[in-house]
Amino acid sequence: MKTTASRLPGARITRRVLNFGRKLASGLTPFGENVSPEVPNDLFVAHVSIYVFAARAVAGARVLDLGCGAGYGSDLLRKAGASTVLGIDVDRRNVRYASRHYPAVRFQQGDAHHLPPDLGTFDLVVASNVLEHLEHIEPALDSIRAMLPPSDGRLLVAVPPIVDDASLKANEAIPYHRSNHMVSHTGSSCSPTASATCRPTGTSGATASTRISATPSPPGLLPTISCSSRSRPRSSSPAPP
Repeated sequence: MKTTASRLPGARITRRVLNFGRKLASGLTPFGENVSPEVPNDLFVAHVSIYVFAARAVAGARVLDLGCGAGYGSDLLRKAGASTVLGIDVDRRNVRYASRHYPAVRFQQGDAHHLPPDLGTFDLVVASNVLEHLEHIEPALDSIRAMLPPSDGRLLVAVPPIVDDASLKANEAIPYHRSNHMVSHTGSSCSPTASATCRPTGTSGATASTRISATPSPPGLLPTISCSSRSRPRSSSPAPP
């Protein structure tokens, strides 16, 4: 019987081996959904686009990048004008890599389930493709809320586009995704006044609404949930293409 690998085109096997080697040589975890500049593929471009979107809101802000991975997004937010950026990641190899490649940003190992209580206060918390990797999202959200100012703190969350039963089953089949929720559920867990944004991956375009929409997203769109600690709903309008 042929193995799965043997049925793959030779070029794909070669690419996987090369990507594995690049991650290993750089000190990063070679398995799982570890995205980094060492493998600048479409997935990396899509992840960068989330930080480009978040960069619109960081001028002068104290930013926490929760689940910062290899740190490239944290550095992008710093260059976009954040006053300070702290990157937190559970993988010590990610923290070492990020500290070595982006010395202007402070990085620290930490678990989103149990964040240290002495991290301080932040104007903006970015959690890009993090919540789906947690067993339970509520403890992380509780810790985040405690770090945001009660008047105008903001949380930006990017999650997989789980909008119907088919997309839910697809994500449940991914072994690294431990907490799979509909976008509407994730948004309401963040804040009752959260706004759901579906934006094309690989771009910084966005279309926002003042409520969470549970309707299926068109292919190639990634839900981004922007939550504010302010009690009043915020108006929003479509961003230019």
